[in-house]
Amino acid sequence: MRTLRFVAIGALIAAGIIARVSTPAVPTTSPVIESRPRAIVCDRATTCVSVGFMDSRYGVHVPFGASFAGVAWSLLTPEPPSPVVDSELSSVSCDGTGSCVAVGREEVPAPYLGARSAGDRPLIESWVGSTWLRRPAPIPPGTKDAQLRGVSCVWSMCMAVGQFGRGAGGDRVLALSWDGTRWSLRLPPHRRYEDDASLEDVACVSPTSCIAVGQFGFELLQLYTGVAPLIERWDGTAWHLEISSNAKDSLDTELNGIACPTHDRCIAVGFRRHTGGTYSTFAEIRDGGRWRVLRTPDPEGSPDVELADVACPRPDRCIAVGSWVSGAHVHGLVESWDGSRWTIEQTPAPDGSTSNPLSAIACPDPQTCYAVGAYERGSPTEHAFSLRWDGDGWTIVPMPDPSGPA
Repeated sequence: MRTLRFVAIGALIAAGIIARVSTPAVPTTSPVIESRPRAIVCDRATTCVSVGFMDSRYGVHVPFGASFAGVAWSLLTPEPPSPVVDSELSSVSCDGTGSCVAVGREEVPAPYLGARSAGDRPLIESWVGSTWLRRPAPIPPGTKDAQLRGVSCVWSMCMAVGQFGRGAGGDRVLALSWDGTRWSLRLPPHRRYEDDASLEDVACVSPTSCIAVGQFGFELLQLYTGVAPLIERWDGTAWHLEISSNAKDSLDTELNGIACPTHDRCIAVGFRRHTGGTYSTFAEIRDGGRWRVLRTPDPEGSPDVELADVACPRPDRCIAVGSWVSGAHVHGLVESWDGSRWTIEQTPAPDGSTSNPLSAIACPDPQTCYAVGAYERGSPTEHAFSLRWDGDGWTIVPMPDPSGPA
């Protein structure tokens, strides 16, 4: 997406390609009680954007956005599409010139009195330097519910992925591509054995090379049901299924995040469920067109450990983030890979926090990484925070709290 420019905004609006909605980067007018970052992207060591959602006192989710310019975070939040129904941002990708694309979901207000929503629709917001522009997103005919979970931009192309449903049967995979002018449907083939399929993240290294990951449900001989990883490869024209290495002792293996440092290497992370009902981290690597499992450590004694996202500043250097459970508390987890083994890293937690899971990470270079998450202080109310890696260790970098002091 490095060649993507938004210099012809007026012409695109006149042509109907961009929705006639333009909002500055200001906090929502709804009273906010908590904030939850879901994604982060960094073009340079001192330039990052994070998006997610906030909860208002009206019981509605509204978009959250923040930018980092080397010293501190500041709010970069678009106004919600509607003040009465939910809207969230789940992923963001930037082109290195100050232009970014964020994707997620928005509820459609019900057409009649007494119903809250007519289902979800994809939400796409483009940041063009000082303004968020809301762009229309196509959906398959007959869609009752749809949302986007991940986006990746390279040169003049973006790919966004998620899921959609038509109200009968399970959810199917949704994929949209941006060609510099408009978003278009790029649906992968639907396979009869896939039930409730979804793509959670995507990584593109060129307009003709993307890998998207997620999961699908399946049923075996009407006796056994499970969830397996889903991996799709985009070649510039069509999607092709790739076979996950999976985990032989898992009833449920799901992929949450992917990073591709080169055309030939990708790392995907997530979690797997064991027969005893416990959950552990899961990671696999793509080399030479094939996937194989990478052994990952887990905090000792935790019944529930999960990796949510991964970044790879080099082919032999990756950082994954997620969470692990201890008693009634959920803690942030950071694991690093040196090309041969994964290691759990020690990280600080916000003062007084009782829970602090991490949701996303970005590493603009091998010596700099930023992770974002949300923490609690003895109550269910969550507040945004970030961690920074400077090559020697992790430190906390406070994020703006639209709800005021925690």
